[in-house]
Amino acid sequence: MITSLQILLGLSMGFMGFNLIGENPIPGCSAIFVAGVLILAGIDRLSQLKQ
Repeated sequence: MITSLQILLGLSMGFMGFNLIGENPIPGCSAIFVAGVLILAGIDRLSQLKQ
């Protein structure tokens, strides 16, 4: 459950970052970076649970 919420939060932050990047690139890029880290951490946790 927590992993699904983490991936969902990462996707929503990525969407917000892509919307924000046109107005102000620095916060948009940092939001996309944080979103990528959240999504990759969630995928890593899922792969560890399957093993």
